[in-house]
Amino acid sequence: MPSDVELDTKRLKRLKAVAHLLDDAVEVPVLGFRVGLDPLLGLLPGAGDVVSATFSGWMVVTAARMGATPATLVRMLANLGLDLLSGAVPLLGDVFDIAFKANRRNLRIVEEQVLDPDGVRRRSRTVVVAAFVGVVAVIVGLLAVIAWAGTVVWGFVV
Repeated sequence: MPSDVELDTKRLKRLKAVAHLLDDAVEVPVLGFRVGLDPLLGLLPGAGDVVSATFSGWMVVTAARMGATPATLVRMLANLGLDLLSGAVPLLGDVFDIAFKANRRNLRIVEEQVLDPDGVRRRSRTVVVAAFVGVVAVIVGLLAVIAWAGTVVWGFVV
């Protein structure tokens, strides 16, 4: 039976292979940057993003099996969510995929988790708290705009 270290080493190797395949498997001639299956699959409306998200989600599940903290997993899911949301925009989302490389980012987070779990835990908590504060700020801003619009409309009605 393999030890936890051996198992994690194998998992990390598979994570690297999937991240490479999805984000930078092929070098674009002349332009000098790399592109993977993720943006190419994104060209297929709907289905391509779902297939890509399935592999990306597997990476998050694997990180959880390797002992990633909940804050780290939320951080990885945020990268995946941003990748998915951008993929909803035809062509622009694919350009974003090429630049953002969510799977590479998530691989880096997992590698850091293995090397410096305390540092990743702190950074992940900071990112999660900042994201929460940002979402609350957006909601409060939207509610303020709705309230203002309501008073303007009410002023026209009365």
